[in-house]
Amino acid sequence: MSNLSEITRLLLDTNAFLYFINNDSALSKKAKSLLESEIDLVIIAASLWEIAIKFSISKLSLPASFVDYYKSMIAAEQINSKLQELPTLYQQEVLHFIEFLSQKAMREGEAETEDKLWTDFSLAQAMRGLEDDDTPEYTEADLKEKWR
Repeated sequence: MSNLSEITRLLLDTNAFLYFINNDSALSKKAKSLLESEIDLVIIAASLWEIAIKFSISKLSLPASFVDYYKSMIAAEQINSKLQELPTLYQQEVLHFIEFLSQKAMREGEAETEDKLWTDFSLAQAMRGLEDDDTPEYTEADLKEKWR
């Protein structure tokens, strides 16, 4: 295929994939541009297996963002695998529990935001008017404690 704009899916070998995720200069600008476009990137399971083995024996370093992504993929696969083994009734319970956890995470995020807003508000209220205060400023000597 001579026209790169016609490519919709691209199979990457292990090295090209590693160059891409590590932003390695060995990957040409043209290849990098293609990989960053809206095409579907495909990597075979053997490449992921090879990467996992090299990473586990410290023969390969990966960007933290990829490691986190890879761990979440593994967890998602494990959850999906276990879920498929359950009867439909229990699958529904798992779905309800996931919805519960999603709502809990959202509430906790909202609570943290609300706590921060109240803290900022309280601090602003406590400091209110002090910027225009005509009281004398203290020197460092005024703040030193004398021990007898």
